[in-house]
Amino acid sequence: MRVHTIKNDLLQSCTYVLYDDTDFVFLVDCGEPRPIIEWLDENHKVVNSIFITHCHYDHIYGLSEIFKYNPHAQIFASSETILGLRDENKNLSYIIGDVAFGADISNVHVIEEGNSHIGTLQVETFYTPGHSDDCYCYIIENKIFT
Repeated sequence: MRVHTIKNDLLQSCTYVLYDDTDFVFLVDCGEPRPIIEWLDENHKVVNSIFITHCHYDHIYGLSEIFKYNPHAQIFASSETILGLRDENKNLSYIIGDVAFGADISNVHVIEEGNSHIGTLQVETFYTPGHSDDCYCYIIENKIFT
């Protein structure tokens, strides 16, 4: 598995694109959609799943556009993160002001602490509150995403 890092414009958060020789990729967090879509088009890839570390706006603001581009993608997040996807107080989108966040998403799955098989991936999930009460870290093929 290889990792392509996209540094997002907003607050300098990162989106990680996990990929191999198949057509599918996995994202960790979903910021700026334009560079994600450009990378997918250039590399002839499709998003299979998106892992969300926490619900702060800079980690989720690209979800609506990615779902327009690929409506079959799946989201994996904690139950608290899922609640925060549409709650401007939890995801802090009210701070941005004129940027409206209205994630029109589906295929959302609760992921809990422990080991899971997601597609072809073995994913180890850890609850890591601190920065946010809904923070999770993911270990995927010996790489940790926080």
